[in-house]
Amino acid sequence: MDDSVYVGNAGKDAALDRGWLLGHFKDVGDPRHSEAVEIKWGGPSAR
Repeated sequence: MDDSVYVGNAGKDAALDRGWLLGHFKDVGDPRHSEAVEIKWGGPSAR
């Protein structure tokens, strides 16, 4: 298990990957890489 910790801003980070924050699509060396879990950030739509 990797003990890396990632600290950031979900709104800004999610904008870089169409809302995705954590999952298999992140680079293997990235602490947000996971084969077991995927997390997508969402918020209210601007009108």
